[in-house]
Amino acid sequence: MPARMFSSDDSTISDTMENRVIRRTISPILELFRKNLEFEQFKAEIMKVMEPYGIERAFRAANRRRKEHNSRSIHWVDTKGLDPQREAKLVCWMADKVVNTRRNRGEIDDVAVLTTSEEQVTAIKEAFKDHYYAKNEMTRMEVVTAKYYEFRDVSPKRYLIFSLGVAEKSALTEEMVPIETVLERAEYKVIFVGNVELLNSESIAWADRLYRLLKRSRPMPSSTYHEKLLSDQKGPPK
Repeated sequence: MPARMFSSDDSTISDTMENRVIRRTISPILELFRKNLEFEQFKAEIMKVMEPYGIERAFRAANRRRKEHNSRSIHWVDTKGLDPQREAKLVCWMADKVVNTRRNRGEIDDVAVLTTSEEQVTAIKEAFKDHYYAKNEMTRMEVVTAKYYEFRDVSPKRYLIFSLGVAEKSALTEEMVPIETVLERAEYKVIFVGNVELLNSESIAWADRLYRLLKRSRPMPSSTYHEKLLSDQKGPPK
């Protein structure tokens, strides 16, 4: 049976830009595969083939977004030296900080804060009550414990802050929702706040998994507000 011939006006195939690019690049790309090049050289040659069609820019933009997401998805802030009240204030400051960019674009964003105890929930809500952005409804913050029966009702959020509550002693238990579930519920960024080194002294598997995860992640640089809380430990923060 003879091969079917296609014309540019054939209804079975539209002569779109995508189809033209495919037809013009498939042969040189296949040739590159046959050369058995090193990965970096292969990638560079692919870019040369694609460059006339503007695809190189698209590749680079996609790669930049991927790197940005991977590098920013998990962060941690070590609160070693802070008492529980000031740790709660730092959590509120972080809740505002992570949504600041979207607020500058005129958008209001929600942030969920997970804690390890009911006492922390109360402390964080009290600390946030008089917060400027809370009064002006510029940041909406949902605060719950990380116990599964509460966390299951938290809707997916772009930003999720997990206050570990280990400023003085750990309140972590095996009842906490799995770390993997926490990461899945955050659409953009998860920030863990607490005395990270105390996690390493825990005997429960939950804390050990989290400690290993955080040590592979990037710590957030100390903020001036964080440093002020540390220096003003003996009196109420101004």
